[in-house]
Amino acid sequence: MIHIQTSLIKIQRHFRLLAAVTLLAVFGWTTVLSTPAHAALSDLACDGLRDATGETCDGSGAETTISDTVRLGIQILILLVTAISIVMIIIGGIRYVTSQGDPGSTKSARDTIIYAVIGLAIAAVAQIIVLFVVDQLTGIG
Repeated sequence: MIHIQTSLIKIQRHFRLLAAVTLLAVFGWTTVLSTPAHAALSDLACDGLRDATGETCDGSGAETTISDTVRLGIQILILLVTAISIVMIIIGGIRYVTSQGDPGSTKSARDTIIYAVIGLAIAAVAQIIVLFVVDQLTGIG
């Protein structure tokens, strides 16, 4: 029984490492692959603007405001919290399945899943509140 538990702990460690590497790879490739696509779409949009209005997209009027910076920061944090929560839900599910009916392991796995879902909910509400406050302070909303 001790050998099985030791093996399960090793499997969980390897799974966590695999999950972390997979997330880094997915987010890294998403960033790498989306940059040329964004540039192409930006060029296409600027061509459309020039054709429709005669104006150009030289970027001289584009300024980054504090609210834009706050929005970007919030979006990055929410993305990180969401990714971590999803990984924790998966880990909790695997721990639940591999608990073999042990009440302590089952409760721990269930708590992991519940806390990850609560974290997702708090992150969503926090994003709504912060963006509302930023809109009210900057007069956009």
